[in-house]
Order: sequence, then C-alpha cells, then structure tokens
Amino acid sequence: TVLASTRLNEGLTMISLDNLLLFVPMAAILVMLPGPDFALIAKISLMNGRPQGQAAAVGVALGICVHTSAAMLGISAIIAQSVLWFSVLKYVGAAYLVWLGIQALRAGQRAGQPLSAAVVKTVHQPDTQPPARRLGLRKWLHFFGQGFLTNALNPKAVLIFLTFLPQFM
Repeated sequence: TVLASTRLNEGLTMISLDNLLLFVPMAAILVMLPGPDFALIAKISLMNGRPQGQAAAVGVALGICVHTSAAMLGISAIIAQSVLWFSVLKYVGAAYLVWLGIQALRAGQRAGQPLSAAVVKTVHQPDTQPPARRLGLRKWLHFFGQGFLTNALNPKAVLIFLTFLPQFM
C-alpha cells in the first residue's frame, strides 16, 4: 500500500492530499451506487413524500457513518473474520428486509390495493405548511430508523468499507 498519511506532532496521522483527492471521488461513487438503501429511499419518497424520504436518507447517512467508524476502529475486520458475527449480521439484516417487505404488503392490503399495484403520489398538492411541521417526530423517527437499519444491518457494507477504507489510512 501507499504511505497514506503524515505524522503530526502528537502522534496523530493526517491523510495526504494525494490520497484525499483519490478518496473523496471513490467514496462519492460508493455512496451513489444503487443498493437496498437507494431502493428504500426511492420507495419511501415515491410512496410517502419527500420529507419521509429525506428522513430515511439521514438514517442511511448515519448508517454509513457507523460502518466508517467500525472499519476505522477495526470492528469490521473482527466481524468479517468471525463466521458467527458475520452470520448474525447477515441473518438479522435479511430478517429486517423480510419484515419491511411484509409490512409493505400488509399496508397495501389495508389500503384495498392488489399485491401487484404500485401507487405513487403524482398529484401536486399545495404546501399549506412547512414539511417539517407536517411530518411529526414519531413519523420522522420511523422513516429515519428504516434508513438506518437498512444500512447498518447490510453485511455487504461491512465488507465494502473493510476493503475500501484501509487503503486510504
């Protein structure tokens, strides 16, 4: 690997400008690649509205921060090397995605729609009040939690961050 940092007086390391210029575009590409996070945010935004989609996006961003911190602290390496912990993460993540799917099917049935129907809000309704007031804290936390858990319980994210970040440290 390339020497990625320079020593500071206190023993801390700082990433070099060359590596920073490589890291930022690569990190942006990783964040923009479609996956379960992208699908969740698109679904929530189309079905529930922009404020709800924004709440889910903030949750996804926090999940990315968790994965970044775990990789930097070496926790991701422990999870990836341990068959037990990686399997736990994989199965809990899969169970959460199945639960989200079941919730979506049940919500469609309660609304009287067939299972194959996709409903998208397309009629523009004038904003009578700011989006932050329309979306209560409980609802915001609900969509935020969906975004966070979808990202944080993604075992592929552990492996991606484990292989990506150390090259720039």
